[in-house]
Amino acid sequence: MSWLKYLKKKQTGIKIETIEDVDYRIILDVLTANGFVYGNSRKIYQDISKELKEFFTEIIGEGQKNRQIRQDIPAEDIAESLILMYLGIQYNWEIYWIDDMISAFEDNFDLEWKKIRFREY
Repeated sequence: MSWLKYLKKKQTGIKIETIEDVDYRIILDVLTANGFVYGNSRKIYQDISKELKEFFTEIIGEGQKNRQIRQDIPAEDIAESLILMYLGIQYNWEIYWIDDMISAFEDNFDLEWKKIRFREY
């Protein structure tokens, strides 16, 4: 089962404003190229990154329709921003061995949420 099907299977409803049930290890497995030992790891990594962006874009699009996420920024741009945030945390974790990766994700997501949440203009 692909990781995307696994994530969608676990999904019982999208609560964009909470990250309590997120298993960040899955995200790190997806975003880190170190998990791949295949000769074609670059292609695999690109395919997974594309699927992840599509998955985030779908969730963000739903949030925009439900007026949970601001609509003046394209869902694709927000998805890319979230992926870059995760990649940066993953990089910090691998290079500097940050002690509390979960807090790093939560703190950065809280900051990101303040930027993307829906606002009345």
